[in-house]
Amino acid sequence: MTRRPSTAARERGHLFVPRAWHRPGFLKWLRRTHAWFGLWGAVLGLLFGFTGILLNHRAVLKIPAAKNTETQFQVALSDPLPNNPEELGRYLQEKLKLDTPPTRARKEPAKTAPWGDENIRQPERWQFNFVNPQHSINVEYWVGNRYVSVRQQDPNFFALLTRLHQGTGAGIAWILLVDTLG
Repeated sequence: MTRRPSTAARERGHLFVPRAWHRPGFLKWLRRTHAWFGLWGAVLGLLFGFTGILLNHRAVLKIPAAKNTETQFQVALSDPLPNNPEELGRYLQEKLKLDTPPTRARKEPAKTAPWGDENIRQPERWQFNFVNPQHSINVEYWVGNRYVSVRQQDPNFFALLTRLHQGTGAGIAWILLVDTLG
């Protein structure tokens, strides 16, 4: 025997949906939106699980999936030379066509360093990074040089997934999502 809902249950309608929104068009949209969010949430959950396995067991299982390709090159500077790390960062962001600003700027003061039997004056050194999930660029500049040393790391697909899993170089929204899932 089929049990019919009581009159009170029929009048209440859908849980958490105000009575004024109980229109067929809105309910259809709500079901579809819920289904799509659920589908993509499941895909994201599987990706996080897979990358979590890669991260947790890479040493024990010797999984060689995540690799970075490293490239080193130099960028020539034109006159006038930059006066500070921020100016150099803006210049390199333009020159290398990067969409992310430099991060973790470090300015090492000039100092004396032993060289053979004597001490020499080592110039000031600037270092900073450009980081996003697709690549990591480390920059080193010795004040007075006419070039900048650049080291770029490009991850393969598995390394990209693990960088996304860790939130490396991602925006605040992605980092909050990753922390929430964690």
